[in-house]
Amino acid sequence: MAPGRYCIEGILHIEPPGELKAERCLTIGSGLPLRVTLEVPKQAQAGESVPLKLRIENISSKALNLTVGYTPYDFIVTASDGTEVWRWSYRKTFPLAAMSLTLQPGEVKEYSETWYQLDKEGYPVLPGTYTVRGFFRGAQLDNLF
Repeated sequence: MAPGRYCIEGILHIEPPGELKAERCLTIGSGLPLRVTLEVPKQAQAGESVPLKLRIENISSKALNLTVGYTPYDFIVTASDGTEVWRWSYRKTFPLAAMSLTLQPGEVKEYSETWYQLDKEGYPVLPGTYTVRGFFRGAQLDNLF
């Protein structure tokens, strides 16, 4: 695994009073020691809260010692034109120190947040198609192989 930021995304379509359509689970990391999975609901109506879950799983046979940034994860929602609508970390404060995270073989770390279909300023978003991205900001410290 190279140091850096890993991102996966799901497409959410919001229509009143229709459904929010998305892949149940999107996974990246084929051949990497981490499996990063973004989970979003199959359905939601306009104005309904949308649970978001980012799962980080050690799929190697050794413990992974990772260093993560001031916040190890983030969720970002963009409109169909690419405009950022909502970011979980927006206007939040975090310690400016890197942290360590050790995942044992098979261990899963989950990060869960909720998007209330509000924009960054707290106004309801219009029905439409939105992209949700889940970010994991981690780099391996040592002993992968």
